[in-house]
Amino acid sequence: MTSVVVQAKRHTEGSKLPPPRRVTDEALRAPVVTFRRLPEGKAVAVHGLRELATVARRWVRTHAGRAKEENETLALLTTELFVNAVRHSRSGDPGGEVIVTVTKTGTTTQVKVMDDGPLEMGAGPRLRNVDVEAGEGEFGGFGLQLVTDMATRWGVLYEKQRTTVWFDIDRADER
Repeated sequence: MTSVVVQAKRHTEGSKLPPPRRVTDEALRAPVVTFRRLPEGKAVAVHGLRELATVARRWVRTHAGRAKEENETLALLTTELFVNAVRHSRSGDPGGEVIVTVTKTGTTTQVKVMDDGPLEMGAGPRLRNVDVEAGEGEFGGFGLQLVTDMATRWGVLYEKQRTTVWFDIDRADER
């Protein structure tokens, strides 16, 4: 297996990027179907820069429209998945982007974070066992563990050069 190292150009102070753009493609806005059908969601494409995780977080808070505690959970998990996408996929390369979709019903909110595909073939999101007592995980490895602990359901889809990590949060009175 061949490994390719790409030097990513990072955002520098003073450089201008176009603003995040609204995503209208129905396939990208469609929810992951779990046990019940969800309506089409709202989506935004954000440049693949770690510092723009705040844009994704704020966008999810605005479009989820849930109670403050649930919005904060949605925002936290979105931030974790956004940063993972930028760090571990081609979305972190120059010109890369991350698409974030929010879909909600009266009882469920689903967030999808789609990246531009893995840096290496066969690589992808995976849940790691992190032993904090042994000093492991001090600099990462907790993102999917947080999703596992806080979301009602979650999963990973690999399709057409994209990786999608999604999670659902049911309203507290529906759990």
